[in-house]
Amino acid sequence: MDQFNLNWRFTDPKYNQLPISDLEKIQPLESTISEKFCEILSEFVSDSSFLEYDDSCRTDLDIVDTNLVKKWLIEKVGKSDQKVFLFWYFGNDAVATSWDIFVRYWDDFCYPSSDDVFIFPAKADWMIFYSHEEIFQFKYTEIA
Repeated sequence: MDQFNLNWRFTDPKYNQLPISDLEKIQPLESTISEKFCEILSEFVSDSSFLEYDDSCRTDLDIVDTNLVKKWLIEKVGKSDQKVFLFWYFGNDAVATSWDIFVRYWDDFCYPSSDDVFIFPAKADWMIFYSHEEIFQFKYTEIA
């Protein structure tokens, strides 16, 4: 985690300092894996069907309570400790974590105005895209 570019989001008291037990569940992926995700996701994003998402949720915390966003995420995927991958689209950063860790700390993973983040499980039967415009988009799909 020390070498992860975005570790400050989870380790710096100025932003959020996660408990060690939760921090250990966030595993940065090697750059070669991140680059492969970038290739796959670039192809996926260039497909116009990406714009046809199945559901969405505003995340503007000036308007929406963070717990309502958590509720929406759980409604889409359920409560689960399944492994998910997060990829920050305009960077070379990716992590693996559990769905429940992502839901608990979604607003640390997804920063408004700067982040475009893809979230998907290993079997890739759904995907959530967080837009820097403060919206989650949910889509049933296969991206790999």
